[in-house]
Amino acid sequence: MGSLPSKAAGSPTDGGWDSGRDLLVVLGRGGESLVHALRARGQVRILLFVEPGTSVAELPEHVRVATNEAQLFEAVLALSGRSPGRITLRCTGDPWATRERAEATARVLKESVASRVLQVSTVEKAGKTWLLQGLANARALAEHPSIALLRGTFTGRPCVIVSPGPSLSKSLPHLPALRDRALIVSGTHALHALQTAGVPPHLIVAADPGDLRRHFERIDLSAVDALVVGATCRSELFALPARRRFGFASNGRIDDWLFCALGEEAGLPSGGSVACSQFSLALHLGCDPILFVGQDLSFTDRFYAEEGLDGDAHVEASGRDSFVLTKEGSANGPGTLRADGRLGFTVPQAVVEVAGYYGGRVRTTPTLASFLAWFEAKALSLGGAVRLWNCTEGGAAIRGMEPLPLAEARRRLWDEPLDAGALLERAVSGLDRPARLARMAEHLGRARGALDLCAERAARCRLLAHGALTDARRREELGRAEKDLSSALSPLRLFVSLVAQSEISAAQEEARGARDLASNLHASRRLFEAVRGACAFLRKPLDRALGALRSRAHDPRAAG
Repeated sequence: MGSLPSKAAGSPTDGGWDSGRDLLVVLGRGGESLVHALRARGQVRILLFVEPGTSVAELPEHVRVATNEAQLFEAVLALSGRSPGRITLRCTGDPWATRERAEATARVLKESVASRVLQVSTVEKAGKTWLLQGLANARALAEHPSIALLRGTFTGRPCVIVSPGPSLSKSLPHLPALRDRALIVSGTHALHALQTAGVPPHLIVAADPGDLRRHFERIDLSAVDALVVGATCRSELFALPARRRFGFASNGRIDDWLFCALGEEAGLPSGGSVACSQFSLALHLGCDPILFVGQDLSFTDRFYAEEGLDGDAHVEASGRDSFVLTKEGSANGPGTLRADGRLGFTVPQAVVEVAGYYGGRVRTTPTLASFLAWFEAKALSLGGAVRLWNCTEGGAAIRGMEPLPLAEARRRLWDEPLDAGALLERAVSGLDRPARLARMAEHLGRARGALDLCAERAARCRLLAHGALTDARRREELGRAEKDLSSALSPLRLFVSLVAQSEISAAQEEARGARDLASNLHASRRLFEAVRGACAFLRKPLDRALGALRSRAHDPRAAG
């Protein structure tokens, strides 16, 4: 199989290939020797994609093995550093590695790289905010249980995942009859539509770190069993008057550090949408079947269900292949007043087409298309182990899910009553809050202790780099100082990268393009300064988080 471009064609043998950045994927069993040979030639990023159940011999460090499309998708998302500029797919002689499978793999790789580019851009823009909000939530995350305690709590029980797409309007009349038989899980944007229909969800999942206050305006939470809140969401979500609150890592490794202190795995794999997190939560809970409503992943003349939040927004062409959402000038919510008196609710968005639920093609956006790709990879990777019913009755087709009218899905479900609150309460009985507070404080205390040492070593490296161009002994000393800095950075690496992602990336790119010692040292100085600046920025937020944890740990009410 030849090269698969994510931006341009290329292979490890041509002059345009970047062995440190570009990705090589080996498809089929028996590729271990090829992997070793490529690594010996300097290829850094390698994935091996084999049939489930295949025994794989020992591989070089950092080479990941995937046995389904979802694992392949997640492996690309998990790559560190810049997104691959080029991808090459190599097939072995394995009969499983057919041309059809290679073409499907190529499609997944293209979609996963597109998703990763979107995620990296988001991290660069919002990483600092996520870190600050995560630190501000440290006490709440220790005081409240995480979803780690909920694994398998709803095994074999049906679940309805509610999204706010325009087709949700068709589903609303059927949902009241389902609430006592199936777990209703909603994102925040669909809450107004559900309240209109008189269907309070059992669980509300909030993953967006932005301002969600208008999503909860005039929403009655008294019948909601629990809020499931992302670790980097705004802290006011943990103060909402819900019966229960559970934390989770909504941004993968960016949030995982908050739960490592508690010895918990609280992540939900996500393709970037809260709906992806809802799906992962349903799988984590053990639900079966899982029904999807309002999951259009596309748009018509509306982007959202008419009964819900922003249901008054209309799609308006803004160019040949783009659109904006507009509202009446008197409408509530954010937006910019236009010359025609209407409210511009969004900036122009590109339009692409995907396969439709009822056949043909439907309009969507590149962002929604990346979410669709994640859903399909995840669904197909389950191989039928969990029944997935796409009851949206509109929008995009989702490969791996059975399209099924919601009325027919209702008939297939049994009438066993569901007491979601009782199951949740049983799962969290015996939670030791004081111990969790103490562990979180100890975790952040270690990070705070490393901060000053790291800043000191970064400053020393920067100083040594200034005189290293003409002084060989100083260059040797700089080499030792860089190792000391790397050691001090170990517990802070994620913190520093989130605070100074763009500065670090720029310094690394400069170093990659350096052709002489002077250029290399200049890039190093930029990197040392970025680390020093990040450490200075982190002192106050870490001190505030530690202060909140320690004061609560000494409060006798913390045991309650």
